[in-house]
Amino acid sequence: MEWNPRVLGRVLLFLKHSARRRYDSCEARAHLAGLALGFLLVACAFAPGKTIRFAGYEWIVKSGTDQGPGPNNWNENNVWVDQGGRLHLKLKRQGDRWYCAEVLSKDRMGFGRYQFWIEGRVDRLDPNVVLGLFNYPTPDVGPDGTNEIDIEFAGWGKPEAPVGNYTVWPARAGLRRANKRFPVELKDEYTSHTFIWNSAGVTFQSLHGFHDDGADQFAGWRYQPQDPASYVPQKATPVRINLWLFQGQSPKNGQQVEFIVHWLSTLPASLSWTWEGKPRSELTRARSLKVVMRSSQSDTGSSSR
Repeated sequence: MEWNPRVLGRVLLFLKHSARRRYDSCEARAHLAGLALGFLLVACAFAPGKTIRFAGYEWIVKSGTDQGPGPNNWNENNVWVDQGGRLHLKLKRQGDRWYCAEVLSKDRMGFGRYQFWIEGRVDRLDPNVVLGLFNYPTPDVGPDGTNEIDIEFAGWGKPEAPVGNYTVWPARAGLRRANKRFPVELKDEYTSHTFIWNSAGVTFQSLHGFHDDGADQFAGWRYQPQDPASYVPQKATPVRINLWLFQGQSPKNGQQVEFIVHWLSTLPASLSWTWEGKPRSELTRARSLKVVMRSSQSDTGSSSR
């Protein structure tokens, strides 16, 4: 929970002036206490969270307890940008509690190509650990369960479940999501994951190694519903990157997890792209997200490799 210093200062000033007055009844004193509590709740509710600058964007860092997804506990100190400009997110145990990590872009991003380069064995994630790379609606766009495009790696608590997940949530509430799950068996530490989003549908692809040419694919899915205006998100939304625990359950292996995001951007829909060919714009190299993920048993996050 974050305290807003400006609002908190007003609360203390209110209490200081109120203390100079006489309250002759218990009812009046209880009323004063209620007002003070109300001010404190406002101070918490409207506190500006920690923000970071990464890859040319401003990001809001999540912090709090018993918040979704999960629900989980979230610690802003589990997110930082190092001297090399790389974004770190860590799933860490503190005392008897686990704390997750999430960032949310202040900018909204619309139709286009989103690419994620990942180093690390996402095929060996603990069944309760979720790595999410996705966009997510603001309240003015739609409620939870709508207007979302996900690439997630998670077993959802089941060790035998395939860990790859592509999901498209509908543009309107009350409709069913579309989802494809797929197994992930990596050749090495490196994979590339992309979704191309337009008004008619979403195309996903996962590759062995770091590629911009569509080579060495191990999973893919093209989602083009008959009623795209209802079943495909149509409005720009922020991007989220998170590392969390399914249903708030501790990792079965008891290990902490950290990943490092090296770069983020998107290729707008106005710049053409095909799986077989190279993009026509040199912006492509600046329009990728490279993620290095590490698992560790120590607080230092030493690599398990």
